[in-house]
Parts: sequence; C-alpha cells; structure tokens
Amino acid sequence: MADDQGGSDGGERAVTRLLHCIASYTHELEAIYNTVQSFLRELAVKVARYTRSVANESANRLSRDRDLDDWRLNRRWFRWAEQEWHRHMVDRFASRLSAQLPRYYVQWYDPKCEGLDPVAYSWL
Repeated sequence: MADDQGGSDGGERAVTRLLHCIASYTHELEAIYNTVQSFLRELAVKVARYTRSVANESANRLSRDRDLDDWRLNRRWFRWAEQEWHRHMVDRFASRLSAQLPRYYVQWYDPKCEGLDPVAYSWL
C-alpha cells in the first residue's frame, strides 16, 4: 500500500493507528492483521489509498455537489396518493436523498438503487 505521501507503508501505519484506537496492542490483533495482509497479497487485491481532498479536487467537488433538480413530492401528498390508488412498489425517479420507497431508480450510480435510467426498464 502507499500513503498520500507516496511512501510504501502508509496503509500499514493507518491500520496500526486504527488498531491502537480501538484496542490495546495484543499479539492476537497482530496475528489477525498479518493474516489479512497475507490473504490480500495472495488474491492480488489492491487496496485503495487515501488521497487528500486538495489533491483530488474533481472527486472532492463532485462529492459535495447538490443536485438542484432533485425534487420529491411532499410526503403528505405521497401518502394520500398511496391511499387513494394503491401502494407504490418502486420510486422510479429518485436519488438516495429523495427516494420515498426502499426500492428506487436513479440518474447516477448509487449502490443502494435498483438501477439506472428508469425509462429503460419495464414498468409492468
């Protein structure tokens, strides 16, 4: 692993700091840490490295942008529509912040969504 300074042991230092924060040092924790590191090396897993916000301006900006077109029906009116017609199963045009149902479709990727581009899916 590499840290944000380009060093090769930044990840190990971060894990060590984390372990010291959540528990006192023990040989058991060290054994677990070594086992996990060996397992990751065997699988050739590359662990993401930390990049400071100032060094990653585009991702930093995107993570803070609000979608000004992300609207939702007032919850009171949504409940009225459900009572008047039927229970809705999927929120077709939503985001994680605006979804009124557990199942929802979004315009941009969200790990909790049903899918992207709701127009492309069957509505039946």
